[in-house]
Amino acid sequence: MKNVVVALVAAAFASVALAQGTTAAPAANSAPAAAQAAPAAPTKAEKKAAKSDAKKAKKKKAQKSTPASSTTPSSTDPKPAK
Repeated sequence: MKNVVVALVAAAFASVALAQGTTAAPAANSAPAAAQAAPAAPTKAEKKAAKSDAKKAKKKKAQKSTPASSTTPSSTDPKPAK
């Protein structure tokens, strides 16, 4: 019986000491933890979507840079009559 009482007292002492040791002091910086965390790395799907968007943008830019109509005759135009 004496051993049980000693074990209970020791357990109570240990739990109080543990609870006091893990109490967090108020932080000096009031910024939220989410704002301080490093940004997450992009997933495979996000990388694939970004690559696809980049290709589409490059293609669209190339289409914009070519003239819509040309003043010089092209090879598909009929030959002008003399």
